[in-house]
Amino acid sequence: MPNKNYKLSAEFYDLLHKNEVESLAKKLVSHLYPYGIPEGSDILDLGCGTGTLLENIYSAKSRFLGIDLAPEMIDIAIKKYQHIEFIAMDMCAVNLKRSFDLILCTNDAINYLIPESRVLLFELIANHLKNNGSCYIDFDTETDIVGCWDGQISYNEGNGWQVTRSSFYDAAKRIGIERQNWIVIEDGELKKITEIHNLYPLSPKEVTELAEKFGMFVEYFIEPSQFIRLEDSFESYLRLGCLLRI
Repeated sequence: MPNKNYKLSAEFYDLLHKNEVESLAKKLVSHLYPYGIPEGSDILDLGCGTGTLLENIYSAKSRFLGIDLAPEMIDIAIKKYQHIEFIAMDMCAVNLKRSFDLILCTNDAINYLIPESRVLLFELIANHLKNNGSCYIDFDTETDIVGCWDGQISYNEGNGWQVTRSSFYDAAKRIGIERQNWIVIEDGELKKITEIHNLYPLSPKEVTELAEKFGMFVEYFIEPSQFIRLEDSFESYLRLGCLLRI
């Protein structure tokens, strides 16, 4: 996931994802905490990016920690939200020696992990989750990456930036590849940069098995755009969320 060009594109990250992150924050809190986040809660965001999700669920009476591998993202988060703690580190190597009421891993961050690292992530979650705590993860499904990625192209632009994202699936390596071609203006200079994002397919079955491997269970899966609890087959969904408990 880290990329030498993040120094340029990180500042536009919020503009690209702002609406979806704000929407997720509202739905997440209303779904899990209809009466508000309980006072004194400890909340951890793995793959926090520039901290927007934590800021949107922030309460002064609870403790929040965001972790991301990209120092450029964390630098921006620290500058924007000085009332929240952020650490730049590998989320699969975390040993915080504290536990959390809620652990988040959103925006398909888990798809960036190679399958071997997913095992480490689920072990980490199990080791840091309180007995009555919850973990919310969302992910791009195998159905989407394997079946729908080839030929997808999207375009976004804003003040001082534009990005074209194209994707395809490498069946031999079982990797979904998204190429992001950025044009940004920095200090009056036009710069063109390219980021390559490798995402690994993930199925509901794999999530369930990984959770059970470390003494957790999937309480239920969620359709993340509407945050609706699912009771039927999950194989047709392109993205899913799920709630884990111990």
